[in-house]
Amino acid sequence: MPRRYQFIFEAAAISSIIMVIDLLFGLILLFGFPGASLFVLVSNVLVIEFGAMLILGGCLMARQPLVDELRYDNAGKPTKAWRLAVQGRQILLSSIFVLLFALLFVLVENSLGV
Repeated sequence: MPRRYQFIFEAAAISSIIMVIDLLFGLILLFGFPGASLFVLVSNVLVIEFGAMLILGGCLMARQPLVDELRYDNAGKPTKAWRLAVQGRQILLSSIFVLLFALLFVLVENSLGV
């Protein structure tokens, strides 16, 4: 599998794990508040997580070295700033999938009319 597809699938997997955790959190909260809507609760939490992931990913991407020579040290290993920038890019891409999952839950809520 090409690396660019693997990068996208990893981001989708990360956001899927986040969504499942939020669903479990929402189901647990439904025991305490039976009148609440699961879809609204999960979509609101996902939007908040989307914002936090944007901030975190943007801060990590800001550390990206702009010159190619500064991305690797003398031994040829990636520098810490470059590794953090790559993680920031992964977080930013995952945040897009988190927002899409939030949109999916809003659409399900509106289509069911619950």
